[in-house]
Amino acid sequence: MSSMLVAVIAAATFTGFDVSNRLTGEERARNEAVLIAHQDEERLRGLSVYQLSGLNETKTNELKYNGISYTVTSKGKYVSDTSSEASCGGEGQSADYIQTVSEVKWPGLKTRPAVVETGLIAPQVGGSVLVQIRDDKNKPTGGMTTTLTGPKPSAASENYVSPENGCV
Repeated sequence: MSSMLVAVIAAATFTGFDVSNRLTGEERARNEAVLIAHQDEERLRGLSVYQLSGLNETKTNELKYNGISYTVTSKGKYVSDTSSEASCGGEGQSADYIQTVSEVKWPGLKTRPAVVETGLIAPQVGGSVLVQIRDDKNKPTGGMTTTLTGPKPSAASENYVSPENGCV
């Protein structure tokens, strides 16, 4: 009887250790995901307005820490200051900021929410041109080349290819 009692106590103790180790590992993975999201937001802050316009990229298996592969999805979109809605021109709207979103997932996440970090980037003060390219059905069009030429006397020009959302 006493050996049975010792066996039950030992089993309960080892189960407690196992649960504790698993929770510590999950917390470590989540903390690493927070750091990865922060690093991705810092990377996005270094991109140009053109690179951020319509950004939607996913990196998988490039980031591996302690044997865990993390998936990072980075997004950027124009946001109007007055409505917090995505914008690319139009009457009464302005592209005041670019909102960035970095979402990090990993296999052990299961049903819990992913780690998400967001930021707002204000375009540089000065002149800017915002062009929305649309097809004959009024849908945003990507892959179109737009050439912008500066005022005289400089006449400098820049070529841009519209991203999927057609916003240059």
